[in-house]
Amino acid sequence: MGDEPVAPNDGVASLVGSEAAFAVINEAWFHVLAGDGDAADLAAAPGCGTPALLDLLTGVELSTGVLGAYTPTLLQGHADLINDACGGCASILLRKEEWDRLMWGVRELWGPSQVLRKAVVAVGRDNRSLLTQLVWSEPLGPTRRAALVMLLQAAAHLDHGREGPLAMLKRLLPDGESLVARPEMQQLMSLVPAMSSSRSHWRRRPPPDVISGDVCPPCVDSEHIREIPSQDMLIVPKALPAEAFLGGSLVTQQDEAAVLAGLPPPPTRKIGSNISQGLLVQLRQPEDPAACEATQCCICMELFSACQLWHCGRDVCGGKAFCSNCLRQHAEAVIDSGLYAAPAVRCPVCNLRLATTAWAPLVKEETFAKYQENARALLTYRCAACDETGSYLRPGMEGHASAGKPFGMLGTEARERLWMAWEAFFLAEVPAEKFLQTILDEFSCGHRKGGAPPSSMNKVLGPSGQANWIEDLERRLALQLAWLHRFPRQRTPCCGEQFCFRCKVSSWHRGVTCNERLRSEKARQAQLCPGCGVPTQRSEGCRKITCVCGRVWEWEGIDGDSSDEEGIFSEDSGGEDEMQAQTAVNLVAMNNKVSDETAPSLYFTFATRLRPLHLLVCRNTAAVAALCEVGARVTPEVLEELKGVSLEWQRCEMERLMRPQVQGDPNMRLPLWVWIQAGSAAAVEALLRNAAHEEAVGEDVFIALQRSSGDDDSRKQIAEHLREHVGEERCALSYTQLKVGQGCIYLSEPHLLNPRRLAFPFSSSTRSSGLLEGAKSVMVTTWAEYLDSIETLKPRTESLHAGLLTSANLHLLKLL
Repeated sequence: MGDEPVAPNDGVASLVGSEAAFAVINEAWFHVLAGDGDAADLAAAPGCGTPALLDLLTGVELSTGVLGAYTPTLLQGHADLINDACGGCASILLRKEEWDRLMWGVRELWGPSQVLRKAVVAVGRDNRSLLTQLVWSEPLGPTRRAALVMLLQAAAHLDHGREGPLAMLKRLLPDGESLVARPEMQQLMSLVPAMSSSRSHWRRRPPPDVISGDVCPPCVDSEHIREIPSQDMLIVPKALPAEAFLGGSLVTQQDEAAVLAGLPPPPTRKIGSNISQGLLVQLRQPEDPAACEATQCCICMELFSACQLWHCGRDVCGGKAFCSNCLRQHAEAVIDSGLYAAPAVRCPVCNLRLATTAWAPLVKEETFAKYQENARALLTYRCAACDETGSYLRPGMEGHASAGKPFGMLGTEARERLWMAWEAFFLAEVPAEKFLQTILDEFSCGHRKGGAPPSSMNKVLGPSGQANWIEDLERRLALQLAWLHRFPRQRTPCCGEQFCFRCKVSSWHRGVTCNERLRSEKARQAQLCPGCGVPTQRSEGCRKITCVCGRVWEWEGIDGDSSDEEGIFSEDSGGEDEMQAQTAVNLVAMNNKVSDETAPSLYFTFATRLRPLHLLVCRNTAAVAALCEVGARVTPEVLEELKGVSLEWQRCEMERLMRPQVQGDPNMRLPLWVWIQAGSAAAVEALLRNAAHEEAVGEDVFIALQRSSGDDDSRKQIAEHLREHVGEERCALSYTQLKVGQGCIYLSEPHLLNPRRLAFPFSSSTRSSGLLEGAKSVMVTTWAEYLDSIETLKPRTESLHAGLLTSANLHLLKLL
C-alpha cells in the first residue's frame, strides 16, 4: 500500500468475480462502443454489435423488463431503430446509465460466463478491443487486473483449438499483436491457472467491491442465474424473418408484451454492497481527448494529467479533483488522529463520506492495520469466566461469503425499502440507529429496545449484531455499535458469560437501568478538574491531583474515598470547615433518635450547600423535612434509599415531604415501582408498553405492589399488566418469596407490618396450571423448616432471637 510497489497478484484473487471487476468491464465496454460520444452504439462495430452481442441479447434484454419499470419502451427514445428491407442495419444508442442496467440484466439472465466470453472478443468502432482498453487504462490496480484475469479465463474456455489464449487473442483481435506483447498480459496470464479452480465461486456468488461509474449493478445470486435457453425458446419477431433475427435485429414493439410476459421479475439489489457514490472516479477517462490536459490538484496545487486526478463521483464536487497522494495523506491523517476510534474518511472536496474500499488501497499497511485494530477495540469485552479480553468484531469476516441472504424471506416492497435505507446509511445521510430501526421494523421488532436482543434477529444480524453481509468495515462497525447500545445485554463469545456492553461490566445489573448505574459510577469514581473540566479518576496515593492542564487541586473525599456528590472540589487545603460540616450532617443523618428541634437547626446551619438527602432516608424523618424545606433535590439515589424503608408510616411521611420536589422537577424520571406504589395503573401500562423504557421488572416492583396505595381495581389492573409482561410463573414465584419474607418479619417484628394484606390476583389459567400450588408447596415446606429451626434454637434473649430470625430469613429466601 502507499508508495510501495504492489505485486501483480496482490489482492487480485479476492476480487476475481466481484461486482467491482464486472463494473470495470462494463465501463470499459461502454467507452469502447461510445468512442468520443456519450452514448454506446450496440450495432456500430464488429464483435460488439451485430452479431456477437446482439446474438446474446436477442432483443429481449433491451425491453423494459430488464432495464427497469421506469425505462421508456424501445420506440420512445430509448433506442433509435432504423430497419431496412433486409433487416440487417440497426443503430441502438444507449447512455451510460442505460448501459449499466442493460449489462446487469444480461448477466442476470444468461450468467456471467456468457457475458465474459462475448466481452473478451469485443471490438469498438475504431478497431480498439475491450482488452486493450483495460490494459492501457491507468492505474492498473487490483480491481482492473482482476477484470483482465476474468477475461483471460473466458478466453481459455474459448480456446477450442488448444493454441493458447494469448495466441487466440492475437489472431482474433485487430490489435491483438500489440496487446499480447504487453508485459502485463504475460504476468496476468500466469495467474489464470492458479485461479481457474475458484471460478465456480464467482459464478455462484460474486462478492461486491470497489465500483466505479454512475450506477452500481446489484449482486448476482445463484438462484437468479439461469442457463442459456435453447433457440426454440426464443421469441422471434413476426415482422422479421428468422435469419434477420439471428443476425441481430431487435424485436418489434408488437412483440414486446409477449417478451415481457416470459421474463422473470428484476432481481433485488444486494443490500450491504458498495454504492457508486462515495467511490473514486477518474476526472477524465484515459481514452478521453482531454485526459492528458494539465490539471491542477485542488489540494497540493500541483499539475497532473486529468486522468490522474480523482473525485468521489458526486455532483456537489463539481470540477474539483485531487491526486491519489493527497487522498492518501488525508486518509492517514484522519486515521492517526482518531485515537481508539474508526472514523469515517470524508471527501476532501465535499466533506461527504468516502467508502472504505475507496481509500484503503492507498494508505500504508500499518495505517490500515491500526484502523482495523481501533475498530476491534471499540467492541472490546472482558469475560468474567476466563478473564480474557476479546472483541465482538469478528476478525476475517469482511465480506464473508457465509453471510448468506438475510433478507430473502421478505417481500419485494420490504426489500426495496431496506435498499433505500441502506443507500442512505452507506452515504452517511442517516445515522446507524435509523437504519437499524428500519431493519427491526421490517422484521416486526421495532418496538424492542433495551435488555437482551430479540432471538429472531440472529439470522439477520448474526451473533452480537455482526451483520457480515455488510462489506464496508466502517459501516458494519457503526451498525454493530448501534445494535450493542440498543441491546446491551450480551454474552461473551468465549464462555457465554453475561456482559453489559453499555456499562462494560460482567453482569446485567437487573433492577437498575444502565443510565442509573452510569450516573452512580460517574458520581462515585470521577471528579472534574476545576481548571479544564476533564473527568479525572484517582486510583491510589494522596489526594493532591496535578492535571495535564497544569492545575493543582485536591481530591474531595473522606479517608481517600471519592465524594458521593458530583462536581464538588476544593482548590486548596483550606476546606476543613466544609469537611467538618459534612461529618456533622452524616452523624445526624445516621441518628434516628435525634430530637425534632436539633435536626432542623443543624441542617439550616450547615446544609445550605451540601445536601446529602439520600443519607437521611431510612434514618431521620425530621432531617429529611429540614433539607426539603431548604430545597434539597430528589435524585435517583434518594428514591433507591426510599424504596428500602420498611416502616410504612415513616416511608409515607418521607414521600409526602419529597412530593413537591419531585413534582417540581421536569427532568425527574420516576421509576416503575413509584407508579405502582402510587396505584397509577395507566402510568404502569404506559411504561411497560413503551419501547424506550429500559427498566427491568425486579423484586422491588412486586414489593411496591404489596405497598400500593391505590384501590382494589387499580391493584388488579397493575397486577394484570405485570403478569402480561413477565409471565405467570414469574409472578407466582415472586408472590411466594414476598409472603415468606413478610412472615419472617411478622415473627420477629410484628409491629412493622401493615395489618392489611394484599393477595396477588392470579388469573384462572395460573390456578389451573398448578404454578400457584407449586409455589405454595415451596412456601409451606420452607415455613416448616423455619419453625423447626426456631424451636430447636430456643433463643434466651430477645436480641439473640431477633438476630437468629434475620439469619433464618435470609437463608429461607436463598432456598426459594
